Amino acid sequence: MDALEAEAAALAGPPHLGAIAVGCALGYLDFRFAGLAWREGRPALARWEAGMAARPAMQATRPPPASPAGNH
Repeated sequence: MDALEAEAAALAGPPHLGAIAVGCALGYLDFRFAGLAWREGRPALARWEAGMAARPAMQATRPPPASPAGNH
């Protein structure tokens, strides 16, 4: 995560395959490991991820919210 923080500027600009992969990976961390707090101490990466997550394509492909246990 610290390496991504150091390279956050390289992720800026028009989305490319690497940036999309990083955005998806960070979104997965939020989805499956909400308590990880990966944003703490990584302000550049957190800002970049917020912008990437707000893109229409990322919004359209977010997983649905988890249903309560037993309600499949």
